[in-house]
Amino acid sequence: MPRIKPPVVITANRLTTGEVVFWGRGRQWVSKIKNALPFHCAEAAAETAKTIDDELVVLGVYLVAIAASDETPEPTHYRESIRATAIAPYVIAGNEGANDAPL
Repeated sequence: MPRIKPPVVITANRLTTGEVVFWGRGRQWVSKIKNALPFHCAEAAAETAKTIDDELVVLGVYLVAIAASDETPEPTHYRESIRATAIAPYVIAGNEGANDAPL
């Protein structure tokens, strides 16, 4: 894995729906990056990612670099910006208007 510079957030895909999720401030998976828990230490984020990597809940847990800001976290990489805004050519049936909720 390439070296990533903090601040970072943890992301994955929800196993049941495939949607992009982020590790949230409430210590649960959330669907909006604005609710993601920012880490200012990449090592602490990587350690947390290892402990929350539950293959029965999410797939592909990894860290995403974000711009240093007190506002909404903004990914610094173009691909992650697309994932964070949930732009996709399809809609998963039943998820329209869904709120962040614990699994």
